[in-house]
Amino acid sequence: MRMSVLFRQQRHLTLAQLERVWGHELHPKDPDAASHLSHILKLDIVNGLLDSVGEGPGFYIVTGGGIPASISGRNAAEFVQGKLASQYIVVMKEAVLDFARRREISPPSWWIEEASHSTSLAARFDGTTPGAAEGTISPPPTPPKRRGRRPTALTATISKMREDIQSGRTSLAELRDMTEKALASQCAVSRDTARKAREAILAEMAQARKAQ
Repeated sequence: MRMSVLFRQQRHLTLAQLERVWGHELHPKDPDAASHLSHILKLDIVNGLLDSVGEGPGFYIVTGGGIPASISGRNAAEFVQGKLASQYIVVMKEAVLDFARRREISPPSWWIEEASHSTSLAARFDGTTPGAAEGTISPPPTPPKRRGRRPTALTATISKMREDIQSGRTSLAELRDMTEKALASQCAVSRDTARKAREAILAEMAQARKAQ
């Protein structure tokens, strides 16, 4: 699929476009490559790993009027499961490159990571990418700039586990007894990252009990 060169100047693509072209590029002979890529990307979205990348959100949901809306991955979980979701999810270039690093896969050949990203969100969302379904995507309002380093996969996973424990969605016993394979799948990270995050949370909780 040589059409990928046409995406070189784009700062965002729909998930459907990424599935079709990047999936083929990753595994040209695998007919299921696109669906596999879509599944993993959606896992990262609902687990909040694309909520914040660089100076803004890593993905947007396109509304019926062609307006991109920024919401958290957890709030987008139900939408992401829809049959046409891939056409209405727009993923930013920075989020794709970060996803490729975390998953240890080759990034899209048409995108080369820059040393720094100083372009404003309005400039990144220039409206040149074909919109989901019909119409074009209008620029969203520029959100406040976020300071500080982008969280790593490990810190993001630790934060997710801590939140799950504090909210009661997961108990310490369940976290401790879960297999590394199941934990890695649930958090959409590698087994090594899942193991380190669990060890950090268990140690943190044990320290908190001692301090009480």
